[in-house]
Amino acid sequence: MLSAHDTAPGCPGFCGRNALENSTELWSDCTACSWGSRSISSRCSPCRAPLSFYDWMFLAFVFLLPVFFHCFSVHYFSNKKTPRKRVFLELLCCFIECLVSSIFAVFIFPPIGSLNLWSCSKSNMKEWYPTWYNPVIKHSRVLRCSHEMVYPLYTLPFVYYLLLLLCVIIFRNLLFLLVFKKKKDNRAYYYALLTLPKIALSYAILAGVYYYTFPYIVIIFSVCCNAAHLASSGKKSIRDITVKVCTSPFDILMICINMSLLAFGLTALVVPLGSVFSLMSLCLVPVPFLFYVFTIGLSHPNALTDIGDRSQFGLRC
Repeated sequence: MLSAHDTAPGCPGFCGRNALENSTELWSDCTACSWGSRSISSRCSPCRAPLSFYDWMFLAFVFLLPVFFHCFSVHYFSNKKTPRKRVFLELLCCFIECLVSSIFAVFIFPPIGSLNLWSCSKSNMKEWYPTWYNPVIKHSRVLRCSHEMVYPLYTLPFVYYLLLLLCVIIFRNLLFLLVFKKKKDNRAYYYALLTLPKIALSYAILAGVYYYTFPYIVIIFSVCCNAAHLASSGKKSIRDITVKVCTSPFDILMICINMSLLAFGLTALVVPLGSVFSLMSLCLVPVPFLFYVFTIGLSHPNALTDIGDRSQFGLRC
């Protein structure tokens, strides 16, 4: 215990000191700060800052990631014989599970019972992995000061995944018992149960990487999915692909989803900048779709083969 200091004496690494007996003159030894607080200038201070817009977008990314895999499994394990009503109800169940789990996860974090969240300020990647930066005293003793520097962005997703697992078990079983009854195709359900632990494990290892790169991940994924979906249609003219996209509800839905993902990623990137010109980048949302449609005639393998044949013919002449 230290005394006679108006401010907390310095601590190495992410260690901090706690004020003793509600005093600014008595301080504890350097230690790990309690959950819900972090070391600021070697003093353990409670996290009371409001969650930033970027942090909310990150939580939305973390919350929606399992939903994507669950919806994909429903679509993947359905076939032409699967009733549309069954597919729709399973997809709806995926979104309800996500919504219920996310609301309860936010509710149980301070301030309890509110949709607001308190957070700690963040500045670099190291704060996501404090265990790797425990200070070594005199090259022999490790001072273990690991605590959640990025509260609540590390623990909240795990609570959400646990609640989502419970919701999947409850809601899917109710769906199969009350609606589907004798239809026993449960592959999408088992896929969802197996996917959640893997997502949680990847988050435990790569949480900091996800935090700083998720807008780029979403943007790249959206552009690639847009190209893959349009290429799978097999159309090679502007008219054919436009007619197919405009007359197929599934194609319209996929285009809307891809554009929404692109808008999500761009919003997470540009809104924190606070510039009007940055917000204008949202006008780029339909560009990947329009670019593919207007260049399909040039990029199709048959068109490239024709161009190659013509060039060889010109050289021979």
